[in-house]
Amino acid sequence: MRREAAAEVAAALDRGVAELNAACRAIEPLAPADAQALWRLHVAGVLGALVTHVLAPIWREHPEFAPPEATSLEHDFSLPPEAVMRCRAAASEVRNAISRLRAQLGAELGGGVNEVEHRLRELEEYLDRATGAVGSRITSTGAP
Repeated sequence: MRREAAAEVAAALDRGVAELNAACRAIEPLAPADAQALWRLHVAGVLGALVTHVLAPIWREHPEFAPPEATSLEHDFSLPPEAVMRCRAAASEVRNAISRLRAQLGAELGGGVNEVEHRLRELEEYLDRATGAVGSRITSTGAP
């Protein structure tokens, strides 16, 4: 990615992250605790995807745009093969359970299942990249 484009993307996402965090604080006096917890869960999913799939690759290529906490520590997003196998087995178990429930309950199951399936796909995509992923590290120098 060109340096100028990386700077623009990183700045825009930094503003978006700040807005999401501000929204989390803003709903505290307005929403019940359960709603706040669900909101934070969704925000965590967005932030995790942003860091893992968008920002980390930019930071590897252009370490000057990485925040201090990203370059002061080594981040390793890889997983050992046995962990990936265990995670895949768990995801497969959830997917199979959803398939059985769909067959038994059909529309009664509700639309939330689509969100679960979407999250499972994201998890599986992460696992595809996480197995000893080359270039998945950000070190104190910003170099892979």
